[in-house]
Amino acid sequence: MSEKILSSDSSTLIFLIIFVSAGFLLFLNHRPLWAPDEIRVAGIGANMLIGNSWAVPLLNGHPFLEKPPLYFWSEAIAFHLLGFTPAAAKLPSALSAIAGVAGLFLLARKSGFSRSASLISAMMLAVSVQYFITGRRCITDLMLTSFVIWSIYAGFGLLSCRKQRHEVFWTLLLALVLVGGLLTKGLVALAIPLTTLVPWYVLANGFNAGRVSGRQAGLFLMAVIMSLAVFGIWLIFLYQAAGTDAVYEVVWVNNFGRFLGSHQGHAEPFWYYLKKLPEQVMPWAVVMPVALPLYLKEVAGYGNRRTLLIISWLIFPFLMLSAASGKRPIYLIPIHPAAAWMAGVFIDDCIRGHFKWCISGRIAKYLIGLLILAAGVATLVFLIFLYKNDVLAALPGLLASITIFPLAASARDIVQKRFYSSIFLLTGGCMILFMDWYAFGSHIRWPDNSLKPVFRQISRDSGHSVALYQPDEALRGAAVFYLRDVVPEIFSENEVQACSESFPGAAGQGTYLQLVGTQKSIGKIGSPQIIFQQRVKNKIILILLCQQTDESQNYQKHGHT
Repeated sequence: MSEKILSSDSSTLIFLIIFVSAGFLLFLNHRPLWAPDEIRVAGIGANMLIGNSWAVPLLNGHPFLEKPPLYFWSEAIAFHLLGFTPAAAKLPSALSAIAGVAGLFLLARKSGFSRSASLISAMMLAVSVQYFITGRRCITDLMLTSFVIWSIYAGFGLLSCRKQRHEVFWTLLLALVLVGGLLTKGLVALAIPLTTLVPWYVLANGFNAGRVSGRQAGLFLMAVIMSLAVFGIWLIFLYQAAGTDAVYEVVWVNNFGRFLGSHQGHAEPFWYYLKKLPEQVMPWAVVMPVALPLYLKEVAGYGNRRTLLIISWLIFPFLMLSAASGKRPIYLIPIHPAAAWMAGVFIDDCIRGHFKWCISGRIAKYLIGLLILAAGVATLVFLIFLYKNDVLAALPGLLASITIFPLAASARDIVQKRFYSSIFLLTGGCMILFMDWYAFGSHIRWPDNSLKPVFRQISRDSGHSVALYQPDEALRGAAVFYLRDVVPEIFSENEVQACSESFPGAAGQGTYLQLVGTQKSIGKIGSPQIIFQQRVKNKIILILLCQQTDESQNYQKHGHT
C-alpha cells in the first residue's frame, strides 16, 4: 500500500493538527478545576496577573518555587484574554499537547520513517491515556513534554545536519526550546534530551565513525550553554525579588534534592516505574513486549540504526528517572512519545509485511482487531455508566454512542485489508471516547474534586470580609482563582479576632468575617455559625461566621445554612 495517506508532509501535518485540536480543545470548559493540583496551578497564574508579579510565582501572595514561571506566565496571559475560566487555565496544557503531537510527527519524518509510520505514531501519542488526560488538565507536565519532544527534534536535526547553512537554524531552535523547558520545570527539561541524544550520538558513531562532525557537537554544546544563560537571567530576577534562599530552592532543592533524596517528597523504589509506564501508554502498550525486543535485536544484531533514537529515548531517560528518589507516575510523560513512536513504527511495519513472520499484514489484522475490541468494550462500559447516572440522552451519551461508528467502520476496513484507514478510524473513535469521558464522565464520577461550590458561596457576598484558616495549597489557589484577589490567612484562634477588627467597617457596620478552612483545623474554633460545608478530596471544607451580627442572622434566615 502506498504510504501517501495525504498528498504531502505539510497537508498531513495540517490534518494531524486539526484532528488532535478537536480532542484537546473541545469541551475544555465543561469540567471545573480539580483540587489539589489544578486549582493550585490556576491560583498561581491568577496571582501572577492580579498582583503583576512576573519574576516570582506566588500562591495567595506566598512564593511558590517548586516550578519555574513559564506555565504560569502563559496562564496569566490566557486569563487576561479569556477571563478566569477553567478553559483558560487548561489552555496552555492543551496547546502544548497539540504542539507535542506535531513535533513527534516532524521528528519521525526527520529520522527517515515513512509518512504513514510518522502519522500513526503521532496519533497514537495523542490518544495514549495519560498523555490525553494530562493535555486536558491545568498542570505543567504536558508543556514540559512538548518542549522535550521539540528539543530532541532540534538536537537530532542539528547533529544529523548535512548542510552547514542549516546548522544555525537548528542551533537557535534547540536553544529556544531548551529555554522553554528549563523555564517550565527546571533542569529535567535538559536532562531528558541529553540522556536521549548523547547515547544515540555515541552509539551512532560506533556504527559509523565520523558521522557527526565536531562542529555540530560544538554547536549543540553552545545551544545548551545559551539556554542555561537565559535560565540564569530569570534566576537573577528571582534573586533580586526573593533572595538567595529562593534561588537555592529552585536550583538545588527542586532538582538535585529530589533526585538524590534530600527532598523526601514522592520517594519510591527503583522499580516503581516498571509497572507504571505500561499503564500510562495504554492501549498501545500491548505491542511493546514484542516491539521492544525486536528492535533491540535489530539494532544490536544488524547495526540497523533506524530505531536507535527511539530506543535511546525510551531506555536511558527511563533509567535516569528510575534512579531518582522522587517519583510520581506523571513524571514519566516525557517518555511516552518514544513508546508511542515505537508502537506506531511496529504497527506500520506489520502492515507493510516488514517482518518475515508478518504475512500479508496478518499480524496487523489481529493486532488492530484486538485494539478495536478493547475500545468497543470501553465504549460499552461507558454507555452503561452514563445510563446508570441518567445522562444517556444528554450530550455525553450522544458522543459515546457516536464512538461506535468509527469503531465499526474500522472493523470493516480490517476485513477489506485497508489497515491504514482502520488505524485512523480506531484512533478517532478513541479520541471521541477519551474526550467524552474526561469532559463529562469524570465529572460525574468525582463530583467532590472541585472547590468551586465553596468559593461560589463566598463570591455571592463579596461585600463581606473573607479569610483562610490554616489553608493548604488547594485552598490558597482556589481563593485567588475564584475570588480574583489575594485573601488574608489566619493560623491561630487569637488571630481570628484581630483579623475581624482589622477589616474596614467591622462589627459596627454589620459586616462579618467568613472564615474558610478544613473541618480538622477550623472546627477547633468552636463557632456555631457554619454557613456552608462540602467534602473535597476526603476533606470537609467549612465556611464559618466568626462574628455574628443582625445582618448575618438575616443572611441565615434566607436559606444560606
